[in-house]
Amino acid sequence: MKGIVFKSKVDRGYKLFLCVVTLILFIVCLIPVIIFPFNWLILIILVGVFVLSTLFILLPCFNLCYIFFYDYLLVKSGFFRFHIKYSQMTKIEATSNFLIGTRAMMATNGIVIYYSSGITGELKLSPDDQDAFLKILQERAPQANINVR
Repeated sequence: MKGIVFKSKVDRGYKLFLCVVTLILFIVCLIPVIIFPFNWLILIILVGVFVLSTLFILLPCFNLCYIFFYDYLLVKSGFFRFHIKYSQMTKIEATSNFLIGTRAMMATNGIVIYYSSGITGELKLSPDDQDAFLKILQERAPQANINVR
């Protein structure tokens, strides 16, 4: 079954944020190599920590998408998958808070979907074509209070 796919919007601020986080991680992994005498085991462990941490941070960014299926919205972000049934959506609002909360976005602003299931009950998204995304969402979840503008 094929759904309607939306990619995530990527903005300059988020790219800068990811670069800074990756640079800090690199520096933290490099410091022990500089301070302590050279040791192959330490070098291999630190390179492994850096590579795995960087993959965990960056992988969700490369395959982040939102897919509308018949009765639910599927959000794919790296290792994570979120299934939100349209019937459980309660409210959709604009957001500019990309640092806190459950998010599947690569922009500093987007929308937040509140729903009645899940641990947090909210998910932040940043679809590339937000107007078309909201139009489909309004059709499939008419009970949700949409307050975006």
